[in-house]
Amino acid sequence: MHKITLTIREISYAARNGVDRVMQTLEDGHGWTSNYNRDAKWDDSISGSLGELAAAKFLDKFPKGFGNRNEDDLSGWEVRTIKDRTRNLIIKLDEAKRDRNFILMLDAMPDFYAIGWISTQDPAFKRIIPKSLSYNRPPVYLVDKSILKQF
Repeated sequence: MHKITLTIREISYAARNGVDRVMQTLEDGHGWTSNYNRDAKWDDSISGSLGELAAAKFLDKFPKGFGNRNEDDLSGWEVRTIKDRTRNLIIKLDEAKRDRNFILMLDAMPDFYAIGWISTQDPAFKRIIPKSLSYNRPPVYLVDKSILKQF
């Protein structure tokens, strides 16, 4: 795993972006989707934004998703951030419809760790059967960290 440390200024910038994302979601009338706990939505949005900035710093890519949720998080990459190292990479079905690269980041703020990555075109990914992780939620691809490629 590669360690990336965010500065106070980077943390402030990414945290504001996470808050702006939640506000934009609410303004657009999407509400609290996927049976989300309201507190978790704020926390996950901020953590995800921080993870995106850490991945951008690590990969030396511009964070295109900042300010536009219809863009890839980074040029050619989607970033997923976890706070519990026992968790795996989760990819929604609609996110896997086109060729995309996903990077999994571990949030141990101010430090972040690039755990690994996978392409939706990778044969190992194509063998994963989507499943529902909880009641009343759509199926997802649950990608075990053991099949992620290392940098």
